[in-house]
Amino acid sequence: PGHAAGDRENAELAYRYLEIEAFMNDLVMNTCPDAAAPYLGVCMVGGVRWLVWEHVGDGTLEEKLVECDLAGSLRPLADAIGLDSYRDDDVQSLSRLVNRLAQMLLQCCYDLEVNGIAHRDVKPYNLLMKDGRLVMIDFGSAAAMGEAERTGYDWHKSPCDPRYAPPEQFIDEVEWAKYDLYCVGLILVRVLFPPLWCGEHFDEFADSFHQSQYDLDTWLRRLISEDNQLARQLRMDTQESRRKGDVELEMDTEYVVLAEESCVLHPEGKRLNMCSIKEGLEVLNLKDSGICWATLRSMIALEPASRLSTKKILSILSFDDKAASYSI
Repeated sequence: PGHAAGDRENAELAYRYLEIEAFMNDLVMNTCPDAAAPYLGVCMVGGVRWLVWEHVGDGTLEEKLVECDLAGSLRPLADAIGLDSYRDDDVQSLSRLVNRLAQMLLQCCYDLEVNGIAHRDVKPYNLLMKDGRLVMIDFGSAAAMGEAERTGYDWHKSPCDPRYAPPEQFIDEVEWAKYDLYCVGLILVRVLFPPLWCGEHFDEFADSFHQSQYDLDTWLRRLISEDNQLARQLRMDTQESRRKGDVELEMDTEYVVLAEESCVLHPEGKRLNMCSIKEGLEVLNLKDSGICWATLRSMIALEPASRLSTKKILSILSFDDKAASYSI
């Protein structure tokens, strides 16, 4: 009897979750269908209810990143999002790719946000490549934060992937839209730093990043400290900066300097070191250029209220895209 009762409770819970996911998919299709894979509805097969989607797309962003890792190049991703001008080993080219990817992801998030929807599980596995752009899948963790009932939301439960979830874990009732924004920020970090294209290495990064109190600068300083020569160089540069009267060493540029030094010291070093992420650091050091240190730090800030809005970052990216088009 005990097992039967437990099985019945599990079946009822599974049915409830399916009902919520079906509701969320219907809501998305009725309000912002371009943000997600085409959902067709619920059907019964052999007495079992199934959610059904149209078969579309060219694989997930996760699969594309694995392909990039095997190729040692972001060319597969650039081709998938229609960036024909992309070139490896070119900082401006990488910046354009990251900005375009950010625009696609943030536009999906914004379309959900204005319709009161939080996805809560934005990650490469849940992003489908479709006709040169990205659409979201898997709304099993989504919540309708814009409706009075807040379907899918439970204040003491937080369905999420801890690798991409923000430090608050539980969605902030006021700043709920900042949850998905944070996840996009970490996806961009993964694209910018080649060793993280590999899922296993990103998992290791996530553990280290959490140990660094969810702070990318703290994580970078830990990475630097693992190399005695770079750590010594950082101390010397800090002392020199103070000698000149500067209050604090400008770290955005210092990261690039130390990465260049790492490439000289360890041209064939371990997979994840400062040299291996040099180009990504150079992109972030491009001031006022779409996704740079200022925008990325604002996306993955510790407190939700400290993060810029999705709309604001989209406006920054739109302005940068227009400026780039004009200069070309």
